[in-house]
Amino acid sequence: MFAKFIGQVVGAILAAGIMSLIIALFLQLGMKLVTKSKPSYGKAYNTSFISMLAGGLIQLVVRGLSLLILGTEPSIVIRVLTGLLTTYVTIVIYEAMLRDRDGNKIGFGKAFLVWLVQFVISLLIFGGLALIIVLIFGTGIFKGFQPQ
Repeated sequence: MFAKFIGQVVGAILAAGIMSLIIALFLQLGMKLVTKSKPSYGKAYNTSFISMLAGGLIQLVVRGLSLLILGTEPSIVIRVLTGLLTTYVTIVIYEAMLRDRDGNKIGFGKAFLVWLVQFVISLLIFGGLALIIVLIFGTGIFKGFQPQ
């Protein structure tokens, strides 16, 4: 069981590393639109990776506590609250790590706007890709029930 847990943690870290390759580009675009300055790709990658690790850690702790205390997976309410908490932590990390043209921290408000732009871009691109994949390959739900 412990080996399975370690495998899941390593897999999550690798997934965060790979996803950060893409999210860093969105973060750079968000910074360019909000602050008129663009961090280096390395800075954007590090910021994305750290925020994804922090969010994953929060979700892991909440899930573990839910399983330990309640004996079940977290409810939808707990998942929504966890999502809000991870969003807040991401914005705080952006505020701490990102700088404007003059080298000053961007502040919480601009960090929120950068996160919002990044979120909308991610939603449009990944949502659009998901829609295209569903339209091309289908889900099978419209074929009707066919007994075996």
